[in-house]
Amino acid sequence: MKEIMIFVAGLTPQVVTESLYYLTQVSRPRRVIEEIFLLTTSLGKKKASADLLDAEKGMFYAFCRDYGTDKRSIQFDPDHIVVIPDKNGEPLMDIRTPEENAALADFTISFVRQKASDPDCALHCSVAGGRKTMSLFLGLALQFFGRPWDRLSHVLIWPPEIEGNPDFF
Repeated sequence: MKEIMIFVAGLTPQVVTESLYYLTQVSRPRRVIEEIFLLTTSLGKKKASADLLDAEKGMFYAFCRDYGTDKRSIQFDPDHIVVIPDKNGEPLMDIRTPEENAALADFTISFVRQKASDPDCALHCSVAGGRKTMSLFLGLALQFFGRPWDRLSHVLIWPPEIEGNPDFF
């Protein structure tokens, strides 16, 4: 079964490597993640692309090097950082208004429904990043469309001093 991670994040792309670490290094059984999607705003995409996918200093690539993972074995590129559109299809800069929140809900639920329609994949959805409503709608979508083998998770970082450190991935 193909294992796919789905994240929501604003300006904290660290949730990707933190959750990837847990699933591939700590979890029993260890997971072999084959594809990652990050649902975010246009500002979030800019930050995630720079922090995670920069060819020289991207932390996703550093993670792969550090843990012996072939970066080509996980589909994760700028096209997998998906900007949530508003009701007119324009990229959301942020989620602050009721209209932006409704667009977030519609898009997230539709995205998870579409991914869960594939019986040959397992979804690992992380609610660790983004605004609280982003996490709420991802969890709600998985509750509606998730199958028994899909998982919802949240990462906890310890000690507290590193939790807010923007350089900790």
